[in-house]
Amino acid sequence: MADMGSNHDAENRETWRAMQDIYASGRAKAIGVSNFNSHDLDNLLSWDGLTIVPAVDQIQYFVGHTQDSIVTTAAAHDILIQAYSPLATGDLLKRPELAEIAAHYAVSVSQVALRYVIQKGIAPLPKARSMAHVQANAALDFEISESDMQTLDGLSDLDRWHPAGD
Repeated sequence: MADMGSNHDAENRETWRAMQDIYASGRAKAIGVSNFNSHDLDNLLSWDGLTIVPAVDQIQYFVGHTQDSIVTTAAAHDILIQAYSPLATGDLLKRPELAEIAAHYAVSVSQVALRYVIQKGIAPLPKARSMAHVQANAALDFEISESDMQTLDGLSDLDRWHPAGD
């Protein structure tokens, strides 16, 4: 396993070259990256071998961990950010601030967390263990007020996975 934070620019470009070949062959309808930070995205985007911009960058993104620099870099190049673990692997379910906001809207904490991600313009990718959870995750027909969004934006102590430099 490579050292976390080590530079893999050349390897990322070579892997992306292979992904572009797969796309060009018709074996994939879209290609993207996962866990690319702003540096990694810039490395691909500035490469003269780039023929296809990544369609998506899957990153951890949730209340308290929004990785704004990655989102900004991706948005500038029309790369969709997809939030995996939008419930912080369940840790958000224990947050009293989210429970209070959820009670105000008569929804679950999970629904608040997913709606927050959507209102930030990010595509959530929640994990569900039952059909009831899948259905609840899809019942997001409410809007979080601006003041509640600001409260959620202020919850930065959940930022335990934030990579250095991003």
